[in-house]
Amino acid sequence: MDAVIKEALEGIVDKIREGKKLTDSEVLLLVVSQLRREQEMIREGLKELKLDMYRRFDDVDSLMKLINALSRWIRDSSCWSLKLSSCGRSS
Repeated sequence: MDAVIKEALEGIVDKIREGKKLTDSEVLLLVVSQLRREQEMIREGLKELKLDMYRRFDDVDSLMKLINALSRWIRDSSCWSLKLSSCGRSS
């Protein structure tokens, strides 16, 4: 199907080069072809956006794991299990 459309578009381009008028159907085919190209560009952009979104979710997941690990380390730290007033001070 794409080959047929491409061939038709080449014929239309030849008519334009020769300065001939286009039929309504040929104009419509040009418009539909342009819309199809734009649709494909949008589709590719959405694919990239989706991949970027998944990467960001992975980044957030990694950060949450780091925050949880740090929270556990702080909670389990012997310094934090004592009163804060005596933490880091020698008597």
